[in-house]
Amino acid sequence: MTAEEITSVQLRSYQIDIVQQIFSHWFNGHNSVAVQLPTGAGKTIIFTAVANEFVTLREPVLVIAHRTELITQAASKLETVTNRPIGIIRSGIKPNSDSPIQVASIQTLVRRNPPSASLVIFDEAHHCHSKTYATVMRHYRERGAYILGCTATPARTDGRGLRYLYSGTPGFDVLIKGSSVQSLIEQKYLAPFKIYSPSNFIDAANAKIRTTGGDYNQKQLADLVEKTLIIGDAVDTWKQHAYLKRTVLFAVSVKHSKELAQGFRDAGISAMHLDGKTSKKERIALLSAFSQGQILVLCQHSIVTEGVDIPGIEAECLRHSDSLRLATLSRAC
Repeated sequence: MTAEEITSVQLRSYQIDIVQQIFSHWFNGHNSVAVQLPTGAGKTIIFTAVANEFVTLREPVLVIAHRTELITQAASKLETVTNRPIGIIRSGIKPNSDSPIQVASIQTLVRRNPPSASLVIFDEAHHCHSKTYATVMRHYRERGAYILGCTATPARTDGRGLRYLYSGTPGFDVLIKGSSVQSLIEQKYLAPFKIYSPSNFIDAANAKIRTTGGDYNQKQLADLVEKTLIIGDAVDTWKQHAYLKRTVLFAVSVKHSKELAQGFRDAGISAMHLDGKTSKKERIALLSAFSQGQILVLCQHSIVTEGVDIPGIEAECLRHSDSLRLATLSRAC
């Protein structure tokens, strides 16, 4: 596959190089390939370009994700690039089995008969170690499909890689490592950022917070944060370092997120709360209002996380440590 054949998708030079590497590995018999690129580097546009090549050859494509935002995001990009209708496999949505491209929720896919696919794409592929993903991976590998996984973090929570998944299921044969964050900043594809943090980081050992798979126990962490950190600290820190910048705040629990949003509103700052139980209609409206600057502070829990593309974010606040990272995360990948 030459650069001339894929520039119609308007890929950057490093993205073209990755697409060429993907096809080269497939040509050499490595049917299951993973790609690692930093957040904001354009993993979605890369797998969209690859999918477009298959659809052009009338080969069916399946894209798998685990969150509503990722499913919607992938379907929108695929439809724009391929100029074809996209089928959605998700609970509550009428299927379009005639579409050559299907975007599926992993939770729904494992409960239905998997569609035929010559190419299967796993968005946020570090989730593939779970039993549900491994079941789907095994199904399509046994049928000779080409597999592509995209992630910024190609490792399991226990630190192991993705060559073997749940119960020894074969995973990805090859890992293509993309450009570093520093390199992309130097090329002006990612914006430089600053990190501000206080001295009062949580001491997990002294607080007796258990860790699982290298991460804090979420319930214990939420209990500690809600008891010890003050809402006003977040407001004051935001005013000092990110005043009038559109900010996403990562709370440790739904309750904590709601309290933070109210704290900002009490200070006269436009802020709203968002979580997994927020209705789809309201979720879309809130994210749109945030992108347009109508909401300055978006307090959320487990929604604006991995892979979600929200143009205009200027700062992030990680509330479990009072740290504040100021960054424009991407320059229109």
